[in-house]
Amino acid sequence: MVSSSSTTKLSNQFSEALQRYEKQTFDRCIKIKTLINRDTPIDILDIYVPVRFRNSSTVVDQFSLIEKLHDLKTVAISGTGGSGKSMFMKYLWLSLFEDKKGKIPIFLELRNYNDITFEDFLVFLFTSIFSGVENTDGMPIFIKMLHDGKFSFVFDGFDEVSEDRKNNLGKQISAISNKYPSNIFVVSTRPLDTVANWTNFVTYHVAPMTMQDVLLLIKKIDFPNKVKSKFS
Repeated sequence: MVSSSSTTKLSNQFSEALQRYEKQTFDRCIKIKTLINRDTPIDILDIYVPVRFRNSSTVVDQFSLIEKLHDLKTVAISGTGGSGKSMFMKYLWLSLFEDKKGKIPIFLELRNYNDITFEDFLVFLFTSIFSGVENTDGMPIFIKMLHDGKFSFVFDGFDEVSEDRKNNLGKQISAISNKYPSNIFVVSTRPLDTVANWTNFVTYHVAPMTMQDVLLLIKKIDFPNKVKSKFS
């Protein structure tokens, strides 16, 4: 039987680990480097241009899509390299962090999955979020939280997972989203990747930028105004 002091200690460890995770993730999502700002990170909101998405013949803006997430639950964001999908995923996490609606937003760059020696994605998730908490003690609580739908998962860059691990990881993410359907799962990837085969995911394709979008981006770039005006 677990003592009350042990339960309190574990609860404190969870709380402290989650606070550390949220602070680290906020710092990682709010600052970015660009081709022009290679040396010094800038605030993502200073340069971010809203994105639109296409699903079949329907085009929606990012605000509508974010509102739909709590109903859709499982969404794949598909876009070519440089289309802005990774920047959107960071913006998405910041939006979910700002308005949690009862869920804990989790941002994870899937390329980090390449660096681990094991393949259990649930363990990878747990250790990424709750660093410092023992698996044997903390995993049952994590599973209970998943059952209760406590999370909004933002998984960026499925296409960056190594080919020898991608198929297995895809099966695990699909299975986890089916087993714990009360959570939100958003995965970004490139077109024609295996995410399209996950039958429980709705795919939204990043729509091309309009001329108005391009001009707004030029306006936001930290560059001499005379050059920006001439280029525009």
